[in-house]
Amino acid sequence: MNKILSDYPADYSARQAEIAEKNLKTAEAFLAENKTKSGIITTDSGLQYRIIKQGTGEKAQPDAGVELDYELTLLDGTVIDSSYARGEHSTFPLSSVIAGFKEGVMLMPMGSHYIFYIHPALGYGANAAGGMEPNSLLVFNVETYSIAK
Repeated sequence: MNKILSDYPADYSARQAEIAEKNLKTAEAFLAENKTKSGIITTDSGLQYRIIKQGTGEKAQPDAGVELDYELTLLDGTVIDSSYARGEHSTFPLSSVIAGFKEGVMLMPMGSHYIFYIHPALGYGANAAGGMEPNSLLVFNVETYSIAK
């Protein structure tokens, strides 16, 4: 029993490293294919997005809070979080969100609806978080409403 308990951290770390490597390869292969699709825009950072509806409002600045709806899914369609499911808008200060989400929201005039495809380096990276494996590619469906004052 002691051997199992003492070996567990090393085994766990090795498994997490394997998962992280596999997920990074999967994410990069998906993004390489995705960028060739019609309507996909890729920023200099590697964020990919598709415009579903282009709004006409103001764009958020890096220190702003934004009222929006979103659904976060993984590549396999697993829903991780959704303001739609909660039935109420969310308000986030952009200073407290992952880099890819922040960059994407700052591209959106208020009243827009975009889908973001976020490389792990712009998301949670090799850290497993909230039901996500390390190096998970994140897909956000986002609709912006207003800049919180």
